[in-house]
Amino acid sequence: MFEDENQAVEATAGRALMDHRPPTVSEKLLNERKELELRLEAVNQLITQLDANPETKDIIDKLAQLGHRMY
Repeated sequence: MFEDENQAVEATAGRALMDHRPPTVSEKLLNERKELELRLEAVNQLITQLDANPETKDIIDKLAQLGHRMY
């Protein structure tokens, strides 16, 4: 099919570039939903852990009130 290996590599590289397409709006939205669901799950787990440890929650909340610039 190809006369030499270089032609085969060039044809394959060209095809790979042409095969790539940007994600559709629907695909982007589905990916964003997945990321948000994972983030929500992580946030819910942290809230559960903080609720189970009220002393730690109190310390963290007080540190947040002081401001992050102090540390």
